[in-house]
Amino acid sequence: MNELLKQANKVALEIKESIEYIEYKKLEKTILSKYKNEITEFNKTNNEYNEVLKYGDHHPDLKIKRDAFIKAKEKLYLMSEVKRYKELENFIQRELDSISREIGSIVSEEIITPNEIGFNVKVKKHG
Repeated sequence: MNELLKQANKVALEIKESIEYIEYKKLEKTILSKYKNEITEFNKTNNEYNEVLKYGDHHPDLKIKRDAFIKAKEKLYLMSEVKRYKELENFIQRELDSISREIGSIVSEEIITPNEIGFNVKVKKHG
């Protein structure tokens, strides 16, 4: 099992050395410093919206909190750096899912791994 962990660390290092991952980490730093106010507002409105959601559709502030959250999310997610960051995040996740599927298919047809759209399925073993 120790050798398996060594191999996993090699794969992780390879991912961390990829241009996509390096750009992803640079964008993360940029976003955290450049959009502090937008992130704070997004987190605040997200927490407030989730709090009123606990009480269901009949909470008197639901529409106000939902609209404020949507506005804060749109403001943050429309920033070019955030858009690119999310694209890279999705790309890296797809790569990790692909690795997981490949390992699962090699081990057993009974292993459940996420498919291309995120549903957990049994993999088909390669011949």
